[in-house]
Amino acid sequence: MKIKTTQDVSNVTTWEELRKFQAQINGAIVSIVNGDLSFVENIRSTIASVTFPSANKTVAVAHSVGAAPSGYVVIKRSSAIAVFDGATPATTTDIYLQADAAGTVTVLIF
Repeated sequence: MKIKTTQDVSNVTTWEELRKFQAQINGAIVSIVNGDLSFVENIRSTIASVTFPSANKTVAVAHSVGAAPSGYVVIKRSSAIAVFDGATPATTTDIYLQADAAGTVTVLIF
């Protein structure tokens, strides 16, 4: 969930209006922090499904992080499969992964 309130305080002319504006912002922040955080909306990340056709084969995985990712976390597996970095460094558009067996995984790229 993103905070969806105006950030323009130029129309605020009284302390009472400023208090109401600040209360609205604080309420939105509390709501998000107390349970409405989303990896994709609130953290620079991408969730991607990756299929490895065979062991030790590098697979390019497209992402929309906006920069070279700092890492990834496997969040779902189709079988007992270990995922590790590929030999090619990550770029602003792709991350390169390998696995020790054929299978499909879901990864959170950040």
